[in-house]
Amino acid sequence: MKKNNLLIGILVFIVSAIVYSQYGFEGHLFRDSANFMYSGQQLVNGVPPYKSLFDHNSPVAYLMPGVGTSIASFFNLDDIYTTRICYFILGCLTVVALYYLGTFLFESRQIGLLTAFVFIGFWSFGRDVACGPRSKTIMVLFVVLSLLYTSQKKWFWAGIFGSLAFLTWQPTGVYALITIFLSVIQADNISKLKKNLVSPLAGVKIPNVLVSIYFIYKDAWDEAIGGTFIFNIKYLDRNVSSYSQHLSKAFGFIYDGFDNMIIPLFLGLFMVLVIYVRRIKVNNKSIITLLKKDKFSALLLSFPAPVIWSFIDFQGAPDFFIFLPYIALGFAWLLYLII
Repeated sequence: MKKNNLLIGILVFIVSAIVYSQYGFEGHLFRDSANFMYSGQQLVNGVPPYKSLFDHNSPVAYLMPGVGTSIASFFNLDDIYTTRICYFILGCLTVVALYYLGTFLFESRQIGLLTAFVFIGFWSFGRDVACGPRSKTIMVLFVVLSLLYTSQKKWFWAGIFGSLAFLTWQPTGVYALITIFLSVIQADNISKLKKNLVSPLAGVKIPNVLVSIYFIYKDAWDEAIGGTFIFNIKYLDRNVSSYSQHLSKAFGFIYDGFDNMIIPLFLGLFMVLVIYVRRIKVNNKSIITLLKKDKFSALLLSFPAPVIWSFIDFQGAPDFFIFLPYIALGFAWLLYLII
């Protein structure tokens, strides 16, 4: 069974690689991508992010391109193409992770495969996979893995990827908090509670400590804190006069980035709401029982967070990437029911 599941995962990776490769690796280097790329190039030269270029994203968004540029430097390759290939591989792994998440939650490989192939159809994400580096591309991978491992009660790895999601895009810190909360509420006794709590806390701590050590060692701690938190809290101007203008801009960005999938988008979101109703009914209309015992608890508890954040801040189509795993799961389930 596990061997077959691995083979299917490899097949999903191959299919996603074939589809995503159609976008090519020579797409426009957008402003944010150029900033991340420059930071990665300077990182190889020994200059840490936030000192080489000030920006207000989380540190992993700048450190990950450094992996690509380091590989390029070691093998004497083109740094932009090498970095894009690294992000391309991570984008394909996102599809594979979604296959496993869909399969686990619905206990159906068919729904897992439908989830993966629905996700492949999201044009804006697919384009960014091959013409990055874009921070929210890898953020989606970390979020999906956090949801998968939290649902499977593998608390340590859930904490690791929840922490990496936060270190890539600040609002996704909620996924690490949800992992910790569910590890507590799903413990059967005091001894299990201690074990459950230690694992996610250790997982959350490790990436944060390693990143902190790097910036302290490079004498860039103040700059990292300033760019990651202080600037966003005190100085960032969203330049939106009203909520109606904010929502209008958000829908415009969504339509521009996903116009070929508008119907699946709304149907997928609707089906997420149906999942809420269904899981509450399955758990005898008890939200406490749902949180303590239902494998959908992480998915359903986390979904309101990006909705709320979108009302506060929405800067472009990549901000909608956080919804794509939920939509793919919901629409895949709908397709399965129709079939």
